Amino acid sequence: MKPKLLYLKDKILKLYTNGNNLESISKQLNCYPQAVASVLKHIGEYKSYRPNQGNTRYFQNIDSNIKAYFLGFIAADGCVQSNGKNSYGLTITLHEKDRVILDKLREEIGSEKQLMLIPSKNHIRFTLFNKDMYNDLNNLGIIPKKSLIIGDVIKNIPKKHRHSFVLGYFDGDGSVTLPIDPRKPNMNTKRIAIFIRGTKELLTGLVEELNLEQYGLKSYDSTYTLTFSKKSEIIKFFNLYTKNNFYLHRKYEKFLQRIN
Repeated sequence: MKPKLLYLKDKILKLYTNGNNLESISKQLNCYPQAVASVLKHIGEYKSYRPNQGNTRYFQNIDSNIKAYFLGFIAADGCVQSNGKNSYGLTITLHEKDRVILDKLREEIGSEKQLMLIPSKNHIRFTLFNKDMYNDLNNLGIIPKKSLIIGDVIKNIPKKHRHSFVLGYFDGDGSVTLPIDPRKPNMNTKRIAIFIRGTKELLTGLVEELNLEQYGLKSYDSTYTLTFSKKSEIIKFFNLYTKNNFYLHRKYEKFLQRIN
């Protein structure tokens, strides 16, 4: 089967031979990197190479806020896996609108590995297969098939960086809403509520770090949801943003909208 973009082969080849990578070419032509690669393979010009993985020991020591943030995000929305042989990897799949998370992680690690686009779902994926990174994440409590069994990861992080872990975890698996009062379903409530999903052990660690006084911790379908809505607790959580230079602005802006 001929590639759909074969009619652009001359332009693609010129860009490629001038040093543009697949992602750069795809942006210039408003297409996906996979489509560019198909054309280059078809005309016999595709040069396979092993991109620099970057600092594969990035998570060996959580010695900065940004590392703690990404550890929290991975705890919520990442996946580590092993086939039991020589394949040990980290995978994070997000909606394209949250691409900034993966771009920043690649920048931090120094990885040249290109992001994989999944057009059918409007998703984008970052993978890094490396045994050292896999082991470092394991040592911090990020384990395979973790969603139902992950423990109190935050205890493995230096105290001064734990607030960043909380925010990273929230960006991965939390939300802020204006809940509906069942007694008055047609009226808006002014009370903001924060919901964070996870295991009982992990959420309990978040409660202790945030020093929450009033909260709910309920089980839903083998997982738990932490909920709190007291004004002083909401303000305490919102202040996490003042301590961090990087976070998901989409959720931060939603937070501001709810407050307003």
